[in-house]
Amino acid sequence: MPLLNLRDVATETALRPGVLYRSAQPHTLTAEDAKLVAGLRLIADLRGDLYVGLLRHRTTWFAGVVAEIADGLPALVHCAAGKDRTGIVVALILDLLGVEHEAIVRAYALTAKALPDVMLMLEMTPSWDAPAALPEAPESAMRTFLAALGELGGAERLLLANGLTKAHADRLRAALVP
Repeated sequence: MPLLNLRDVATETALRPGVLYRSAQPHTLTAEDAKLVAGLRLIADLRGDLYVGLLRHRTTWFAGVVAEIADGLPALVHCAAGKDRTGIVVALILDLLGVEHEAIVRAYALTAKALPDVMLMLEMTPSWDAPAALPEAPESAMRTFLAALGELGGAERLLLANGLTKAHADRLRAALVP
């Protein structure tokens, strides 16, 4: 089975291709996936202990993840499904780089196409008690997130106030903005 929900973040944006990827967890890899992953300097796994950090520190944790990505490009960012934590991290980076919000929304919404296969990979089946949004990646969720981010001054202001350095932001721009 290929690496699910894998895509270059540049596909739906005007960023430099081949530098930042996103996906579901690298559960199994095709030969092509393995070749791509072997060429990366960093794979930012957003599950496990980092998830506890997210619950405790949220913005500080996100700033740390974005800094780690800035230091490790080219990179793959993933969590279990490549939807929630991954979507937020990628949206923060895209907002920091000045990508238009509608492009961020479109990029996030692409996850919906991969979710049925991701759910199978994770051996999850929707049940009557599962949250209705679990197998969805609605545009409205990202629009709401981006509106709240805007109210806080945008990703750059928020992340810089919580541990990201200007040098990290500059590295992201140099690597991703053509």
